[in-house]
Amino acid sequence: MKIGDQVRYIGNTSEFLRSGVGDVPPSELIKGNTYLIEHVETNSQYTLLKLIGVDGEFNSLCFQKAVGCIRQAKPLDY
Repeated sequence: MKIGDQVRYIGNTSEFLRSGVGDVPPSELIKGNTYLIEHVETNSQYTLLKLIGVDGEFNSLCFQKAVGCIRQAKPLDY
């Protein structure tokens, strides 16, 4: 994953929860929605992603690179 890539939020995976690395994704992230990567910090053991418009740095284990049709869900409280 690199700056400018679109990633899909897949939720707090068990691998992420075991790692304890990175901020817990906020409730404003919607599972299945895509986000743009603003910054990437790579370490030998983990990768942290900073997303455009979202506070915090998140473990890449909570995301997968988005490919194909990009669909966005609407938040339930709109």
